[in-house]
Amino acid sequence: MPQATQSWGDITALPDGSLLLAHADRFDHRLIVLNPDGGVRWQRSYADVMGGRPRLLVLDGQPYLILESTTAGLTRLAIFAIDTGNATLARVFSGGTRGGRPEDSWATVIDGRRILLHIGGGSVAAIDLQP
Repeated sequence: MPQATQSWGDITALPDGSLLLAHADRFDHRLIVLNPDGGVRWQRSYADVMGGRPRLLVLDGQPYLILESTTAGLTRLAIFAIDTGNATLARVFSGGTRGGRPEDSWATVIDGRRILLHIGGGSVAAIDLQP
């Protein structure tokens, strides 16, 4: 893989024992799934969806890609459900805050069914992604 900055990537284990990687370099941003034996199952670019720093979370077996971007005093955050069967993304949340700082953003799973977001040092939201 091309050289990338560690803070512009993430990795998480999937329930079937495979690994999901978010890899971003200056030319492309990619999601890559590695089988338990280390082979590549699939990879796809997500650069056309939204730029920004990637984070990966798994909630009740479902992987999510969280992208955060900050420009001109605006911090934007989007959450995408990842369909690991066909390498597609579905946007499930978009939000942001004015005057935010990207180093103050975070996301975590709470009570096993919701994602708690702190966006750019401003807004806080608990997102229930269960049907």
